[in-house]
Amino acid sequence: MIFAACARVQFSGGAQPWGRELAAVLVFEAIVFWPVALYFYFIHPAWSWLYVVDPRRLPWGSAALVLLGLTAGVDPGTTAEAIATLQDAGVTVTPA
Repeated sequence: MIFAACARVQFSGGAQPWGRELAAVLVFEAIVFWPVALYFYFIHPAWSWLYVVDPRRLPWGSAALVLLGLTAGVDPGTTAEAIATLQDAGVTVTPA
């Protein structure tokens, strides 16, 4: 939420979403989020899947795929925030 609030301020000033701010979010994710997520996945796997999926039945690499999916979601989220902020400012945004 803090990153989104900071991004809103920067995007309203006309900054591009693909700069050092995105790198800061990705570094935060790599340093803080991934180790915590991996710890919970390997130490408490049933809790990590919220008891919806039996982790013993999943392939070994499923944790890596989930983490890559979460990382891939950062770029679309940042872009969506940039588009919403520009539209709030009255700028017409059309897909390229």
